[in-house]
Amino acid sequence: ETDCELLGDILRFVCDSTNLKVALRCARTGKDLSFVESAVGPCHNIDRQSLCHAAVQGEAQLLQLLATGNYRAGAEALKPKDPAYIVALRELDKWRGEKFWAPDKQKAYYSGITDTLKTYIEDRYGFNAMEMTSSEIIDRLEKALTDDTKDSATMKAELRQLFTTADLVKFAKYSTMINENDANLVSAIDFINQTKLENMPTEETVKPELTEADQRTVKTRRTLKAVIALIAAICAVLFGYVFYGFYQLLN
Repeated sequence: ETDCELLGDILRFVCDSTNLKVALRCARTGKDLSFVESAVGPCHNIDRQSLCHAAVQGEAQLLQLLATGNYRAGAEALKPKDPAYIVALRELDKWRGEKFWAPDKQKAYYSGITDTLKTYIEDRYGFNAMEMTSSEIIDRLEKALTDDTKDSATMKAELRQLFTTADLVKFAKYSTMINENDANLVSAIDFINQTKLENMPTEETVKPELTEADQRTVKTRRTLKAVIALIAAICAVLFGYVFYGFYQLLN
C-alpha cells in the first residue's frame, strides 16, 4: 500500500499484468485449477477466481474474459497473429482487378504491391526493406535466397522486373501495359508462396555482411588507428629523450 494514488495505480497495474501473463502461460500449457490458483496472485481490476477458471478452460476462454473487462486492448494484443505470408497475400488480393490499371491509378497500384512485399520481406528475412532502395533489396535477397529454392533464378529475375517497373511508374511516369500489371502481381504472389514459412516462425534473421566498401572503410580506420598509435609512441619517446637531455644539462 502507498499514500501516492498514482504510484498505487501503477503498482496495481503491474500486479494485474503479471497475473495475466501467468494465467496465459497456464492456459497455453494446460495447467489444472490448483496449479493456476497457486500461481496467480491477488488481482485488483479483474476477478481472480474468474481469471483462474478461464485459464483452466484454455486460451480462447481467457481472451474472451479479458475482452469483456478492462483489458480489451490486452486481449487483442494477446491474440495469435497471422503469419507474415498470410497477411501479405491478403493485402495483395486487394489489388486484383483492372480497376487499378488505369494510368492515373498505376502509381498507387505499384506502391501497394511493393510496400506489401517490403513488409513481408522484413518479417521473412529480418532486414529493413522499407528503408532500402529496390536494388538494395534485390541485392540482399540474392544472398538470402538459396539455390535450392524452387525456380530461384526465375523468381529473382521476375522480382527484379517487378521492382524496376514499380520505380519507373512511381518516379519516371512510365505507363505500363495491361499484361505487365497482371504479370507483376502474379510475380509478387509467386514470390511469397515460394518463400513462405509454414508452421514455423515467420522471421528469419539474416546475419549482416559487410560490403566491399564497408570492408575498405574498416581497414582504413584500423590503419589510421595504428598510424596514430605509432606517432603517439614516437612522440612519447622523443619527449622522453628531450626531457632526459634537458635534465642532463641542468645537472
